[in-house]
Amino acid sequence: GGPSGLVAAKEALAAGLRPTVLEKSSSAGGLWRAADGKVWQSLRTNLSKHTCAFSDFPWPSTADDFPHAEDVADYLERYA
Repeated sequence: GGPSGLVAAKEALAAGLRPTVLEKSSSAGGLWRAADGKVWQSLRTNLSKHTCAFSDFPWPSTADDFPHAEDVADYLERYA
């Protein structure tokens, strides 16, 4: 359920396949979920929202240029 898995599933669906997405956690987000202990609350991306956005799913205009980990997790959850 991280960025790579979500995009792979989307492309598989577009190709007429029925992918199965496996995620250890109860929601999408991969390592961006703070509850999984891989990131901390104050962590920000080192890539801008313009660089780490899906081409078909832009960040909200109100999002910080360098989002916090929680914002990235929420973005991925909305994408899923």
